[in-house]
Amino acid sequence: MAEMNLKQINDKLNEEFTGTDRKLVFWYDSNGDFKDDIDGLELANAKIYRLEKDNQFKTKIFFEREDKTTNYLVYAPFAKPDIKNNHLEDTVRYSKEFFADLATLITLNLGIDESLKPVIKKYIKFFQNQTRVKNFKDLKLTIYNPSNIEIGLMAVLCKEKSQKFENIARCVLTKGNLEENCFLAEFSKYGLLEAFWDLCSNFFGYVSEKPTLTQLCMTIFATYAQNTVSTEFPKSLEKFISSRNGNITSFIEKLMYSYKDDEQKEQFEKLSKEMYKALDMEKLLKNISPEDLTECELFEEIDRIILKWLKERLLNEDTDAKLNGKSITKLCEERRKKRFGELYKNEYFVIENAWNIIKPNIYFHSDGMVKFVNNYTSEFYKTDRHYRYFYYFLDKLEDNSPYEELQKLVERIYANDFLNPLLTEYSGYISEGINYIDIAKQRKFYDDNLKYSKHRTAVIISDAMRYEVGISLYEKLQNDEKCSPEITVMQSILPSVTRLGMSALLPHSELKIIDADNALADDLPTIDLKQREEILKKANPKSFAIQFDELKNINNRDELRNLISNQDIIYIYHNQIDARGDKYSTENEVFIACEEAIEEISKLIRKLTGAGITYFIVTSDHGFIYKR
Repeated sequence: MAEMNLKQINDKLNEEFTGTDRKLVFWYDSNGDFKDDIDGLELANAKIYRLEKDNQFKTKIFFEREDKTTNYLVYAPFAKPDIKNNHLEDTVRYSKEFFADLATLITLNLGIDESLKPVIKKYIKFFQNQTRVKNFKDLKLTIYNPSNIEIGLMAVLCKEKSQKFENIARCVLTKGNLEENCFLAEFSKYGLLEAFWDLCSNFFGYVSEKPTLTQLCMTIFATYAQNTVSTEFPKSLEKFISSRNGNITSFIEKLMYSYKDDEQKEQFEKLSKEMYKALDMEKLLKNISPEDLTECELFEEIDRIILKWLKERLLNEDTDAKLNGKSITKLCEERRKKRFGELYKNEYFVIENAWNIIKPNIYFHSDGMVKFVNNYTSEFYKTDRHYRYFYYFLDKLEDNSPYEELQKLVERIYANDFLNPLLTEYSGYISEGINYIDIAKQRKFYDDNLKYSKHRTAVIISDAMRYEVGISLYEKLQNDEKCSPEITVMQSILPSVTRLGMSALLPHSELKIIDADNALADDLPTIDLKQREEILKKANPKSFAIQFDELKNINNRDELRNLISNQDIIYIYHNQIDARGDKYSTENEVFIACEEAIEEISKLIRKLTGAGITYFIVTSDHGFIYKR
């Protein structure tokens, strides 16, 4: 028994033995609840005598003849015999009886009203364990009534810290097997099974002469599905539809979203698959229009149905199509946020980016180079980005064969309706000469941004980070409240290749192009890192150049601070995109490399900010054109 119970008994018994008269106190413990604890009592003015069923006559002689002065607590771990069989009846009559049943002590210990003692007695087996009693007490129930007590007992058996029945039900349905459930076995062991099903009736509206967890789940899932599917279910499922819509909606939504870890997430997904089969949803969904399924998220098959519909609309180039009043992009956005959106988010992103390429008027004539640049930096770049993300997410799919036809359509439209006319128009403007365009020039990068700067500046040069990738980085930095990014367009040197672009970004008065792979800055070579650093130091001695990977591996903040201390300009060369996109064996990874570049550069900026640099310029040597 709990220590508090023993102390209460001890105190009560000591009260019985006060005074100078000799006293005998008989304690018949009918269930033997305290037989293991009796020797732990500390009686100040009495001894303990253990009565046995077959030593009554011996006991009578002892009390009446052998020891007539000592106070005794006579403890019997059995029920009091009837008068005819009790040889100590006359002794008991002139002595006193002590009553301390476990139910009474539990009510005292927990502060439960005496009127609820029958409830405690009903579940007395539960309270015959110190750990269970302590865990029940730790629930700290604020209101005691039969229902709350029963829920509390179930919570302890389920190892739940909350006394809400919906949490008990969640535990039973997701952590245990529906057919041979370990929690129901525990409830049955302690007499709580009937109470559990009564609570299911009150909370979920599930009533059955022979209740089962499978049918309970079918009731919960069928009711929620009926509430979120915009059509009537067949009569075969009517028996599973409950009137407790509110409780079931709350329960299912918490079950779908309030998981603490991947295990709980997987438990719901397993339950959903079981109910999909039990309710024969495959047959049912064949007769339901996708129009009626947009709000339902109970089964992952619904996402496959909606994705199939979306893909078919795009293959027909029906970009204005709607489901339940929702556009294709709106549906993609909403379904990604629903329960199985995480499983199918890559496919929804594939659809969304494909839609942005297939939609009409993705390219229009600009009428002049200045307008062309303005149109690209405000609108046209988005198509390049949608094409990049189309493949980025398509490549994430374990099996992208269902999207082969869509891929062909995207390729055809991107090449024929966007890229080819874009490049033809651009090439025409190039032949007219472009130096008059009033935008920043790559060959003047150092003079415009660094020569007279008062900021200590880290220049991150990401090889082949084209404009639309830069926009993605810019948007990511915008989400950082400590960052105030700006973005501008810059006209690269022509031909736009690595060696020449890298040379143009260095300080120089004169840039000589030797060939497509080589250029001189003020007659100095610019091929490798050491040569570029020498050119930097010539313009500003407090400058140095470093590869991104070398800087990335410096994890000691003091070491990093020492490296950049007393430096005005740091050129950091980052080669993620071009390193993979410029090789045949890895060119399919170029869009993955773009995302990794965005992540790496944003992390580097945070890292260098922590080391004391607060001004950054991210630029590139050149961009790229890519078709899968």
